[in-house]
Amino acid sequence: AKAATAKIPADREAQKILEDWHKELEMLSGEFYKEVEEMTYWDKIIFKNNETIYGLQQQFAVMGRLQEDSRHRVNLLDRDQEEVENILNELEASLDSSGGRQNLASEYSFESIANAKNEYEDINGRVEAMVREIRAARELNTDISNPMSQLEMKLSEGFDSLKDCDEHLERLA
Repeated sequence: AKAATAKIPADREAQKILEDWHKELEMLSGEFYKEVEEMTYWDKIIFKNNETIYGLQQQFAVMGRLQEDSRHRVNLLDRDQEEVENILNELEASLDSSGGRQNLASEYSFESIANAKNEYEDINGRVEAMVREIRAARELNTDISNPMSQLEMKLSEGFDSLKDCDEHLERLA
């Protein structure tokens, strides 16, 4: 009988230890699941931010290509503007050296004036097309502080100058 009573307290102690371990395990499991939920939340945020960063990188790359394209177009506009200025300078010099419009007509044939006008109209057409394309690209981003918008404004000013040259050439022709 004495062995049976000694065994009962030992079983109670073992039961108590098992219950304590079980309670501690439940508490630690609850904490673990909370941490897993928090990690899942932060993982979602990180993935969303990665997608945002990737999208921004893509937009940045597109803007870089547009900027390079715009630089190329500005160079073409500069070249075309120089050609127009050279044509106008030649015509003005011939007016000055020939003493007026009547001598110019006798010195140059109408055909050479028409060729100069056709060259200018061709250049002007290319410039107009470039300005339209740049303005269309600008509509994608209307921020005035954007370098593309500033470039478009400068190109528009240059385009207006070319139109003034066109009017001057018309008067000379």
